[in-house]
Amino acid sequence: MAVLVEESHSVCEEDLECLVCHGVVREPFVRCCSCFPKVDLCLECFSRGAENKEHRSDHRYEIISNNFSVLEKSWNAQEEIDLLDGISYCGFQNWKEVSKQVQSKTEQECEEHYLECYINDPCKALQIPELRPVPVCDPPPSTAAMPFKASEDPPRPPMDSTRSFDMSGYMPCRGDFDVEYDNYAEVDIKEIEFDPVDSHLLQELKIAAIEIYLSRLQQRFLRKRIVRRYGLINIQKWQMLERRQSKAERDLRESLRPFCRLLSPEQHEMFVQGLLMEKFLKRQVTSLQEYRSAGICTRKGAEVYERLNKHREDDKTRRKMLDDALVHIQDEKACQAWLHRQALIDSGQSLAPIPLPSLGRKPAARLDISGTPGVEQLRPMERELCSNLRLMPQDYQSYKSTLIKEYEKQGFLRLAQARTLIRIDVNKTRKMYNFFLEQGWIKQPDG
Repeated sequence: MAVLVEESHSVCEEDLECLVCHGVVREPFVRCCSCFPKVDLCLECFSRGAENKEHRSDHRYEIISNNFSVLEKSWNAQEEIDLLDGISYCGFQNWKEVSKQVQSKTEQECEEHYLECYINDPCKALQIPELRPVPVCDPPPSTAAMPFKASEDPPRPPMDSTRSFDMSGYMPCRGDFDVEYDNYAEVDIKEIEFDPVDSHLLQELKIAAIEIYLSRLQQRFLRKRIVRRYGLINIQKWQMLERRQSKAERDLRESLRPFCRLLSPEQHEMFVQGLLMEKFLKRQVTSLQEYRSAGICTRKGAEVYERLNKHREDDKTRRKMLDDALVHIQDEKACQAWLHRQALIDSGQSLAPIPLPSLGRKPAARLDISGTPGVEQLRPMERELCSNLRLMPQDYQSYKSTLIKEYEKQGFLRLAQARTLIRIDVNKTRKMYNFFLEQGWIKQPDG
């Protein structure tokens, strides 16, 4: 039986089934080159010369295996696949879990191989010669796109804690975020493949799409750099610092926060301190101008002026409190009781407190409704009522019309119904209801 053997180095992308035993074939296995659709055989069935109606044991075949080197001699194709799959599933820099996916390599070997062959110095097979470098816009060379590193001494709160939620998805062990800025940027290029048979226009479109993706990555790296430089991950630390600041300083820092990216942290802090010093000097200049307008020319005189000004303010406050007390004391019995108590205290006969009657709430001042819309339509007694109840004439007319219409509909009107119809203060409603009864515009139900 003449058999032609051809070895072909290709990658098995999915679980395949043996033609004869119907088991899952594992590398290395045999694939028939003469049958269509393709026929796969495990090594045991192939060694027995297994056949069926279409496949014969003398067909041309090839051996499928990933046991060959691609980028380095010490790494075969299957290990490269496991490495890339592990980074995709476990995340970049999580080399301990990645090494578990590869199994045959250590953490250090996985890290060194990936950085050397894919990042620092990628081989020509991984490079796209037609890809033009993305031009850097306004940011200086120091702020160019760079890989994100974990901030110094990052906080590591327990999972599902309050501090963990406050860190906005930051993962300290990886120095990365759960949800990135422009998180779906990779979706636009995941299906792109460069094929030698592509037209020149199609290749240019694919290159342009990758250039756009690189610019979006640059914006992501810039934002991560700002987070790292300004220490914005440790929110609790910033909250403690803000508690020590005055309200004016917090407002100033909040208004200047959008401009942080234009300066380094040290330069921005100097800028904020300069503005705070400017405000302090302005207050000092205003105070000195006030002293000069009052005829004060020495610092000693300024201290005396401030002390006397404080006394004047305290005296003014005491006078206002006394005026308020006099306004509230309208009951002669309460006033006499208070005077009697003061006399007893002064004579030293008794210091027992004398219960004073409740003075109630200070009555509201009358409302001046002269010149307001609709005042000319009211009678003098209605104007007096509106002034005492602090109601505008137009509102009073609306309430009056509502109550009278309800009375004409039912033939009577209760106070509870009036309070339901007009949603205002219940005391004002009661006074209006009593006024309408006195005028004979409405009547209560009999009995």
